[in-house]
Amino acid sequence: MTTHSRGVAATIDPVKLDRLAEVAIKVGLQLQPGQDLVLTSSIAALPLTRRIVEHAYKAGAGLVTPIFNDDEMT
Repeated sequence: MTTHSRGVAATIDPVKLDRLAEVAIKVGLQLQPGQDLVLTSSIAALPLTRRIVEHAYKAGAGLVTPIFNDDEMT
């Protein structure tokens, strides 16, 4: 379970989250072996970002660099 900035709790289906990350890498980005990936993400999206990084490496990414921001600090 995760809590949004408004204090609303939400359950994240790990299977759907994993599928979304896979589609982002394979279809959205069409990441090719050896390509590097830099992505920005809110801390609130950490579970999705972790899966995107995982799928990027599975697709053969050279280096994956996530850059996080915190909406409460910026």
